[in-house]
Amino acid sequence: MFDALKRGAHLDTACNAAGVNYGTVREWVQRGEGTHPRRSQTKEYADFADEITRAIADSEMALLTIIQQSARTDAKHAEWIMERRFPERWANTQRIQVQVEKEVEAELEGLFDSLEANLEPEVYEQVINAIARIQDSAAAASGN
Repeated sequence: MFDALKRGAHLDTACNAAGVNYGTVREWVQRGEGTHPRRSQTKEYADFADEITRAIADSEMALLTIIQQSARTDAKHAEWIMERRFPERWANTQRIQVQVEKEVEAELEGLFDSLEANLEPEVYEQVINAIARIQDSAAAASGN
C-alpha cells in the first residue's frame, strides 16, 4: 500500500491494490491522528498515519521534481505549477467564469420557461417587462 502511495496513487486505490479495506484504513488514520469520534489514539496508529503522510509527501515531491525538470524544456509545466501554487495570481479564472455564466444562463432559461408555462400570458408579459426595467436601471447605475 505504501509503495502505491509513493508512486502517486490515491489512498483508496492504494488500499485496493494492497487488498485492504479503504474504510478500515481511514479509521486507522483517524485513530492515529486522534480524530476518531469513538476510539482513542495509540502509538501504533499514530505511526501508521505518519507513514501514510510521509508516503503521500514523498510522492508529491517526486512528481513535482519531474514537472520541474520538464519545465526546463517546456514552459507549460512551469505555468501548471504556478497556476496551482499561486492560483490568486496565476490561475486561469476565465474558464470558470464562462462555465458559471453558462450555468446561470441555463438556470434562467429554465426559470423563464417555467414562468411562461405557469402564468397567464398577460401576467408573464408584466413580469418580463418588470425584469427588463430592473435590468435597464442596473445598467444605467453601473454606467453600461
